[in-house]
Amino acid sequence: MISIYRLAVFVSIFLCYSISPVISQNIHSRIRVQSGGSVAFNINSLRRYNIGMEYNNYTLLAISFNDTDEPDTKWKLEFKAREDLIYGDYGSALNLDHIKIRVQDGGGSESLDGYIPVKTPITLTNSEQILVTGAPQGGFNELKLLISYQVTDGADPLLGQKPDFYFIDIEFILSAE
Repeated sequence: MISIYRLAVFVSIFLCYSISPVISQNIHSRIRVQSGGSVAFNINSLRRYNIGMEYNNYTLLAISFNDTDEPDTKWKLEFKAREDLIYGDYGSALNLDHIKIRVQDGGGSESLDGYIPVKTPITLTNSEQILVTGAPQGGFNELKLLISYQVTDGADPLLGQKPDFYFIDIEFILSAE
């Protein structure tokens, strides 16, 4: 049974690997979730209903992208929601704009700071949005990203929404540019 003071939003991370149609046929790309593969927002207080909550540096992604034919090939990382709404177990639904994502360099040996075009939180939509663009090739030890998640931001509080356990799948798409 769910308490009226409890609202949870669960974010599952699904990864998608895609290869853009480029001249080379020897592109190897992978995303590894090193920590934080499932995010659970437990909204259980009036303060969290009103101003939301955030998980800073929660998911650590390691990227491996290599093109054995074209060493100058760059890559990009995009994300999107797999649904139009955030659906609850008991039939409720929330708009996607309650969730925001922020990305930053994750401490690999190759800094990705210069390849992250938006440093502020990006509102979740069901269309692809760029997190990283024009990044160099490398392996899991060189290319790491930290993802932070925020549910609501005080501008659009959850107060008045139906208590439920809400789920949304977020897809990360790694591809050549």
